[in-house]
Amino acid sequence: MHRTPSKKIDVIVGLDARGFLLGPIIALRLGAAFVPVRKSGKLPGECDKASFEKEYGVDVFEMQGDAITPGQNVVIIDDLIATGGSAKAAGELVAKQGGKVLEYLFIIELTFLQAGSKLDAPCYSIVQVDE
Repeated sequence: MHRTPSKKIDVIVGLDARGFLLGPIIALRLGAAFVPVRKSGKLPGECDKASFEKEYGVDVFEMQGDAITPGQNVVIIDDLIATGGSAKAAGELVAKQGGKVLEYLFIIELTFLQAGSKLDAPCYSIVQVDE
């Protein structure tokens, strides 16, 4: 899959933890910054928080409070999208800091769960699982 973004990408946000494998490589290739989104209590300093529902309860993601400059264009990356809760929480963190999510990128998408429709920007995946 080869895509050319329509706008300059300033920041790649990678979700805990497999997004940390993909995100820095893509950020380096694009000349963009990399920002990790982690589970609560893992990052130093002041952090913004967003909660999301998981299959068996609620979890909290954090991003350092000064990670995104208002107006920056952001792409959020993870290995898998199932329900979309973690991706949506990451998008909320970006929005809290004034960033604009251009798109969400995943290796695998469980399309039968229709999580992409819950996100505030286009959702792209390499592999789609329909059942």
